[in-house]
Amino acid sequence: MKYLFEKLASINRYGLVIPGIALATVVYYQFAYFVFIYTNAQAHRIVPDFFDFTQMVFLPEPYETIGYFLGFLIIPFLGLLTASLFNFLVDKNYIRREFVQKWPIALVVCALAFLSYKIALHLLWFDVWHETEPPGDLKLQLMLLSSMGIGLLLYWRSFDISRLFAWAEKLPWGKIRPILFLFLALLLLSPNFPFDYHHYTDQIAPANDLLHSKQFLNRDGTYSHYGLLNTYFWYALFSFVPISYQAASLAVMLAAVAWFFAWYFIFRNWLKSEAIAALATLVMIVFFTVPKLEFDSIYGAPSATPFHQLGFLVVALLWLRFALQSQSIRTVNLILMSTAVAAFWYVDTGLYVVASTLGVFAFWNFFSDGPLARRIKDFLWIAVKLVLMICGLVAAYSVWQFFRFGAWPDWPLLYFPALVYQSGYMMVPLPSYGFYLVFIFIFLVSLGYLLWKAYRESEKLPELVFPLFLTLFGVLQMLYYITRSHTTNLAPRVSFFLVAIIAWWWTLLKNDRETKRNIYVAFSSVLAGILIFVALAGAYKFRNAFSSRNYNIAGNYRSEFVGRADVYGGNADILEDIAILKSDYNSIERPAVFHWWDSKIFIDLEKTNHLPIFLFQSILLKSEVDPIVAKIREDKPQYVFIARKDVPAVYGFEVFFDKLDYFYDGIKDLYIVDRQLKTMNVLKLK
Repeated sequence: MKYLFEKLASINRYGLVIPGIALATVVYYQFAYFVFIYTNAQAHRIVPDFFDFTQMVFLPEPYETIGYFLGFLIIPFLGLLTASLFNFLVDKNYIRREFVQKWPIALVVCALAFLSYKIALHLLWFDVWHETEPPGDLKLQLMLLSSMGIGLLLYWRSFDISRLFAWAEKLPWGKIRPILFLFLALLLLSPNFPFDYHHYTDQIAPANDLLHSKQFLNRDGTYSHYGLLNTYFWYALFSFVPISYQAASLAVMLAAVAWFFAWYFIFRNWLKSEAIAALATLVMIVFFTVPKLEFDSIYGAPSATPFHQLGFLVVALLWLRFALQSQSIRTVNLILMSTAVAAFWYVDTGLYVVASTLGVFAFWNFFSDGPLARRIKDFLWIAVKLVLMICGLVAAYSVWQFFRFGAWPDWPLLYFPALVYQSGYMMVPLPSYGFYLVFIFIFLVSLGYLLWKAYRESEKLPELVFPLFLTLFGVLQMLYYITRSHTTNLAPRVSFFLVAIIAWWWTLLKNDRETKRNIYVAFSSVLAGILIFVALAGAYKFRNAFSSRNYNIAGNYRSEFVGRADVYGGNADILEDIAILKSDYNSIERPAVFHWWDSKIFIDLEKTNHLPIFLFQSILLKSEVDPIVAKIREDKPQYVFIARKDVPAVYGFEVFFDKLDYFYDGIKDLYIVDRQLKTMNVLKLK
């Protein structure tokens, strides 16, 4: 191990490991893009079990995910090879040492060139060809270009941003803090309860089923695309307040307030700076909202908000306690218990929290003092305890469900949607360029520094566990973006950890600025550029947030808002059908409904479906419809309410027609059309 780290120090003698990793990151992902895209251009495979709409199956999956994720392991070696090559060129006097030490300029110039290219594409496409109006992100790109240009100018002037922070630290934070918190609360809490009906229905529908005594994680009951505990959170909430989209929106907004307030105190206690805490929290909010045109649209999907990561937040707070206060057995057990619980909050983040926690404990035991055999034994015991805690929760929930419903939970249902998506269903290939390269680069450098620091200064090991936990979780969050490649999946999930790592780096570099002058000046200039962008984008976003809201209806909360026409895309016909269901078929305790608006209909009816469906759009496979058809044929309900295809109300749902036909073909020999409503046919048993 000593030889390995000495070799690494030798390779980095000219400070070229970081630029080597940057270059290797671009090269590796461009190569991966070529392999997975150009060699499989427009290649999709036909899966017999998928409906026509779901035949958009990206051929390389799941190998694309594996290939891109391997970059986190391969890029460091490529970076070391690149640094070794430049070392050779410098040693042989083919390149001057002063030249290679100007690599920060090269990185910024390349980034500026890339942004200029993207902006030029926007201008040519929109202003010359007039295909459509320029999107809002063009303004943000221009802001970023200006900010990075100023950052490059500051680098040439050897700008030192520490003077700004020194001034900020002297401000009266005792008076500023309440004003800042009030501003953040007003910014994050919209009086208009923003929500997207489809994404919120994904969350609310399973809870509505639980309210009407359906079993969770049961093929004859209900399940969720997201997780166990978040579903029971909605169930608990709507057990006390009327079920509505507005209540869900308020809960998501309050989660965002709690999240950013928590990060403020995390930064203040971790980095020992009130100024950095305030700035970093504001930067987090701006980066979180960057891909959104309207500020309040950040609440469109709960799974793309801080609500999604509340399980992680609890574990992170305990890791911070471990780092700053106590490494006692009690703290370790609290971390393990909270990790076990977080595993069931959301499926994806739960798995990432478990893996990150185990990764940090492996790091801790590997670099701790003592015999290797004992350290391995300690780590294995920690891993066993975590597994036992998770199994204990599974067992407790299973027994409770068995005694309540007489059936064991179907645990594979918890991971079924994730496995379907992992097969390539509706996956978008990773773009050849994008900001994800910056995320990967920073995470890789962070991991490398943490390993190096743990080896060189093992006495400071407690200080490293918290940034390591953030880095590992950020790396794993990139997995979701790699499979669902869209900026709206990158910024809301990963930008928090990027900001935290950058803030941590600043506190390290400012104390070591004389020995690492070149890196410090570059980092100081980049940080100045980031803050300029945040000031510009923040002013634009925050002004947009307050100006687009209607404060005249602040607090005008009514649970019956779920019956508004715009809940159904402005389709008043479905409201008329719901009124008929209430008046003419109200005696049916659980109507059998196969309709695109099924869950929204049942929320309005305050009932649940006779069929084991929590959301029509959630049905991904033909094999999922087969048991639904079988249930109809076995139970033979008097009426079945099925969506119509021959009415204007189906606009936008044509892609689901084959799903509707597949269901109807399975039951049409048992039923006749008894009545036609505006958006549905009422089938009656023959």
